[in-house]
Amino acid sequence: MGNKSFMAITLLSAIPSKIALTGFLYYTVPLFIKYLGGNQSLAGRGIMAYGLAIIVFSPLVARLVDRGGSRKPYVLLGSFFSGVALLLLYFFDSTLAVIASVTFLGIAHSFSVSSQMILVTELCKEDCNRIGIGTVMGIFRLMERIGNVAGPLIAGTLIAVYGFSGAFLGIGTVIIVSIGLLALYLYQADKPVLEGAL
Repeated sequence: MGNKSFMAITLLSAIPSKIALTGFLYYTVPLFIKYLGGNQSLAGRGIMAYGLAIIVFSPLVARLVDRGGSRKPYVLLGSFFSGVALLLLYFFDSTLAVIASVTFLGIAHSFSVSSQMILVTELCKEDCNRIGIGTVMGIFRLMERIGNVAGPLIAGTLIAVYGFSGAFLGIGTVIIVSIGLLALYLYQADKPVLEGAL
């Protein structure tokens, strides 16, 4: 936890991703579909769009990642578009928009979530060598579960105070701001390396 890169990825990407997953997908989507006049079956089908997107796009992303190169763009772009997926419902409040948003979130998570662990091992090589990759990944997975717990609490509070639109705007904005801060951190971390190469 003393590793700045580890904490940056965990706090600014992994935890917000879990907040989007539990707070938006599992908690808010069923409530919002019911609010729009849909039933439980429709909510279940809407949530399934996330899993279908993961199934379709994860193998494609895996092939891209296996080709080498930095995993940073995948984490940054995927996390950014997961925030955009939530903001979509701030502007459009229909069942079709919910399904589109859920699908978009699944595509975004195909890029970011699968790449987060690889990026952690890349940026925390010394810690992985010192205490083992398994230990580092265990701590990473444990900490990102903060987002699992916080997601419904945050979403429920925002819905109660600001309504559904406010919840979508709030969570989506937090995710986008978080990933902006992570991009800034990674840029600053790479700057000495780039300057040395020049």
